[in-house]
Amino acid sequence: MSNYTKTTNFLAKDSLVSGDTNKRIRGSEIDTELVNIQTAVNSKLDSSGFTASNISSGTLAIAYGGTGTSVTAYCNLTSNVTGVLPAANGGTGLSSIGGTNTLLYTTTANSISAVTTSNTSVLVTGATGIPSFASGTTANRVLKTNGTSISFAFADLATDVTGVLPIVNGGTGSNNATDVRTNFDVPKNDGTGATGTWNINISGNASNASSADNYAGTINVGLQSTGVLPIANGGTGTTTASGAANAFGVNGAGQTWASYSASRAINTDYQNTTGRPISVSVTLSTVTAGANNPRFWVSTTTPATGGVTVAYFSNGTTGNIDACVGPVIIPNNAYYRIQAAAGTSIVFWAELR
Repeated sequence: MSNYTKTTNFLAKDSLVSGDTNKRIRGSEIDTELVNIQTAVNSKLDSSGFTASNISSGTLAIAYGGTGTSVTAYCNLTSNVTGVLPAANGGTGLSSIGGTNTLLYTTTANSISAVTTSNTSVLVTGATGIPSFASGTTANRVLKTNGTSISFAFADLATDVTGVLPIVNGGTGSNNATDVRTNFDVPKNDGTGATGTWNINISGNASNASSADNYAGTINVGLQSTGVLPIANGGTGTTTASGAANAFGVNGAGQTWASYSASRAINTDYQNTTGRPISVSVTLSTVTAGANNPRFWVSTTTPATGGVTVAYFSNGTTGNIDACVGPVIIPNNAYYRIQAAAGTSIVFWAELR
């Protein structure tokens, strides 16, 4: 319903001066006012036809069947309600549910329970269907069931595995020794099945090669083997004599003489770090007769003068004597030195290495 609102202020026209066009009262203005009045009147409730259903706003008085007041407050579920709302009425039937890190599940119709989670675990159910969490905190375990419960455990190759692992997947392709030997073309240890010509690669451990229980007949290493027997297995690791000499560090094998005169000095320790023995030959010149005759020292520790004298010569009663010391074999990692008095000089210093 609407109220009448005046559109034109007719009274204000009286104060306007004569000749002002706005002082005129126009038919359109009168028509507008009549329309406003008609709209307001027509939208009002006719008292002769009044019913409670006609009320759209305001407060219904007691005299007309109302309460005479306007209630606007909401129902406070904390202070105005007691008890627990059942599931049948849209509630849970519980006053508290679960806790931190829990999952809810129903035990029966309209009944809720909770299970607490745990780190590194999986949700499983037992024979009764009740959920729980199986811990997977122990490394190298698989999730398995015994038909009643589920847990993390080792896989039992005797009971948890079926089928045969193929050769291409690292298996034998069979579940019996006879077929395994066939698959890998291997005879029995008593020689059965060892027909034809067999090449034996002696590159592994040959500690049992002399046992009659481990082979049938006589093995001709020249005709019935391939490869080279390593030093670690009692061989030479090579097929030539010079290679064997080098492999075993035979002095002189694969070595050459070279001059070291420019890089060597009297009364100085040197160490052989070549990994094998070397030979050293030195020629000296002395200028002082009978003074501290030169010595060639070899030792496992430094200074070498604490070791063994392996060569010695005397310059007698006159000076300017040239003398050759060596060749002396120097073991690997050993220290060596020429010890002599002042005035002694190196004429030649050569080493075989």
